[in-house]
Amino acid sequence: KYPVGLVTPNHHHDADHYATVVSGTITLTVEGKSHRLGPGSYFALTRKVPHVAKVEGKTEAVFFIQADGPWNVVPDK
Repeated sequence: KYPVGLVTPNHHHDADHYATVVSGTITLTVEGKSHRLGPGSYFALTRKVPHVAKVEGKTEAVFFIQADGPWNVVPDK
């Protein structure tokens, strides 16, 4: 779960991961392109690609995430 108004710093994860937005809306920015994702949206982040997630609207965002290895968050410079 991500709270309303959350904006993550630019970061990556060592494990490839695949996520489905269960509820709420986020804007996911990857490689300079922003994608607005609502309930039912699916995304994959692989190869340690840096990204930023921002929770939009008035409800928290809930995800189902499958990671292909240990979960970590690595801030990018």
